[in-house]
Amino acid sequence: MCQICPGHEDYGTFSEYNRNIIIGPLGSPSVYKNVDASNLIIRPRTGAVIYYRNTKALTSITRSAIIKIIK
Repeated sequence: MCQICPGHEDYGTFSEYNRNIIIGPLGSPSVYKNVDASNLIIRPRTGAVIYYRNTKALTSITRSAIIKIIK
């Protein structure tokens, strides 16, 4: 399962560049039912995934790591 999956329109664009970066949630949210029947939604961390031109993920980095690098 990919962390940030490229959309179908990305596949044509990805081949034009050596590296591609998608920024957003690192995965899909998880939904669980609480005892009182309410939903508990656990959202994934925000970050970036760097892809090769063939849409294979090279690496991912969390938002907090990006902020530490920039400072």
